[in-house]
Amino acid sequence: MVARVAPLLAAGAIAIVAGGLLAAAVAHAPGRTAVWLSAFLVLVVGVVQVALAAGQVLLAGPGAGRGTARCELALYNLGGAGVIAGTLAGSFVLVALGTGVFLAALATFLLAVRYAPTGPGVRAHRAPIAVVGDQRAARPPPGGVGRRSLEAGRGGRRSGDWSRRSPPRAACSGADRVGIAYH
Repeated sequence: MVARVAPLLAAGAIAIVAGGLLAAAVAHAPGRTAVWLSAFLVLVVGVVQVALAAGQVLLAGPGAGRGTARCELALYNLGGAGVIAGTLAGSFVLVALGTGVFLAALATFLLAVRYAPTGPGVRAHRAPIAVVGDQRAARPPPGGVGRRSLEAGRGGRRSGDWSRRSPPRAACSGADRVGIAYH
């Protein structure tokens, strides 16, 4: 049973290590995007994936086979990669597509344990899905993402900054030209 979800466990462990290494690499001068990326890798792509795989080992019946685990692995990690790529590229469309794939993976995890008896184990398995499935879990850091948020901080165009908390251009003072963004 564990062999079936071993790729999920391995991918989660790799994401945890990658996020930790990223955090260590940027510790001297952490930026919002790097801190967000590190947390997203460790918590969402890593820890939650390991927790869902472990829950599936304990709860899934014989109907959930290797094909289900491969589908979960592909969808979960492609969705995470899409959210990361979209955030780094400043592309709302990529973030939205990645989130959609990610949500499909979460639905697959839920379906894999649909025949498990209701109880604390099933509720514990659903908890990370509820937390990660919340659309706020996949949002990029406040202030926008990537190159476009840097342009916005220098007084450039704000069209790529899709944060609802950004004030209109006219409301910003001269401070935004020196890299201070109001959010």
